Formats: sequence, C-alpha cells, structure tokens
Amino acid sequence: MNAIVGMTAIATANIDSKQQVQNCLRKITLSSKHLLGLINDVLDMSKIESGKMSLNMDQVSLREVIEGIVSICQPQVKAKKQEFDVYIHDITTENVCCDSVRLNQVLLNLLSNAIKFTPEGGVIEMSLYETDSPKGEGYVRVHINVKDNGIGMSEEFRAHIFDSFAREDRRRVHRTEGTGLGMAITKHIVVDAMGGTIDVKSQKGVGSEFRIALDLEKTTVTEEEMILPNWNMLVVDDDQPLCESTTAALQSIGINAEWSLDGESALEMINRRRERHGRDSRLPGSFGGLLRHGGWGACPPPAWELAAAAGAG
Repeated sequence: MNAIVGMTAIATANIDSKQQVQNCLRKITLSSKHLLGLINDVLDMSKIESGKMSLNMDQVSLREVIEGIVSICQPQVKAKKQEFDVYIHDITTENVCCDSVRLNQVLLNLLSNAIKFTPEGGVIEMSLYETDSPKGEGYVRVHINVKDNGIGMSEEFRAHIFDSFAREDRRRVHRTEGTGLGMAITKHIVVDAMGGTIDVKSQKGVGSEFRIALDLEKTTVTEEEMILPNWNMLVVDDDQPLCESTTAALQSIGINAEWSLDGESALEMINRRRERHGRDSRLPGSFGGLLRHGGWGACPPPAWELAAAAGAG
C-alpha cells in the first residue's frame, strides 16, 4: 500500500514526464497485484479458520485445467528464461468432479513458488497421471507433481512449511514476495477439503518436489462418435518422457504411433518402412528431401510436419 501511495504521488508530481509516469504505473500495477494476493490469502485463511470454506463441485476437464495453468505461468517462466516442462500420461478419465477454482489455486500456489525460488535458466516440471482409486470404480486417483531445481529448503523449515505465515529465515527468501500463507491454504484445500494427500521433498541448493494425490469422482460425458483415419505417425524429440507420453496419447485415440530420440534413427525407421511399403509421402520443411520419401504413406503432410517439427526443434 505504501508503494501504491508513494508511486501515485511521484506520478502526480511528474505528470509531464511520460517515461516517469509509465514507470510509476508499472510499479503501482505490480504492488496492486501483490496487495490483492495478500488480501485474498488473508480472506481464505479467515474462511478456513472459521470453517466456512466450501467446495463448489462441478464437472472439470483436467486437460483444460492444465492448459489454463500453463498459459498463466508461461509469461513468468519466459521472463526468468526458465525451462517449463509438462508431462501428461496414463490419463484414463479426463473429466472428473472437482472444484476447478480451488484446484487452480493449488496448482498456481505450487508453480508460483517454483518459479519464484528457481533462478534464471532453471528447470520446472509438472506431471499429471492417474491410477486406480481405492474408493472404487466410480473414482480415479489423480497424481500431480511439481518439481524444480531451485534453492530448496532446510529440513527444519520443511517440517513447518504448511504452517500459517511460515517463511524460512534466509536472505534470498526475504527478498522474495510472499505472505507465508500459500502452502497453509494449499494443504487445507488438498487434505482437509478434498481428502487428498500432499508430500514434499526438498534439499537446500538442489530443489523441491511437491506430490499431490486426489481421489476424484468420474463424470460421464456423452461425445459424438469420432472415426479417425488409419494414420501412422512418428514422434521425434530428444526428450524420452515427452516422446513416450505423446505416443501413448496418440495410441489412445486410435493412431499408430512410434517414436525416436534423434533424426538419424528416425530416418532409419522411415527407410525401413519405405522398403516395406514403397509409398511416397512428400514433406516440405524441417528435414527437406530426407523425409520426402519417408514411406509412412498413410500419414498426411500436416501430421508429418508436426512430427518433423518436434525433431527439428
């Protein structure tokens, strides 16, 4: 609040200086967002302590939740030149019954901390997968992991990370904005309100990993029947988990998919298929003439372009 009042006064005194006013407005915007976050956290804690926080259950698409979270976090990640990897695999039920607002709040709390406490050029990973739920056939257990290679935390602080207003007594932490309420709110939403679990592993100078498990009720979604062509696709990238998850996703919707970790082995696979089938699948772009006679003949050019782009990127 002091920053907002001070910057407003400076802007008013320098109203004829466009650059000075713009600089003040940027700082006012940042301070306003921080203040709004403080107010929301305090209000949430007030609801929690009075037992008045409730969940608004509705049908939620896990895919849309992840897409939304990624779009929100990408600007912060790019600003710090960090690497942000998202892995989704073994998803059997996309639509579940959940409070999407609170689920988003949990993920944003975890990812915001990962971004804040990971230095420039660091790596942040988020993974989502499902297993059978002990609650029975009508439920699915959703696992969400958020991992970073940031500054980590001490064993002493890790034992109190979910306490209200808890912040580690370190110079780097005190220079980073925060209330010490985010993890307490996250723990209440995940454990007390949703009946899930949350675990944390961390080591100073190495990074932190938060693991969440939620048993969510399945929802039945009526979709129009979709008939896919008998496509064959090749996924090429140097990230094996990404190749495996992408291939599994393609296979789950009826596409014949294989993967390769480098261009050389991809070309060998293409040549073997060409020798077996003798088809000509022409592709402009990343691999040029090398993929022109790929032999994955049933795959249309747009799909080939996507596969090639993954390898060239």
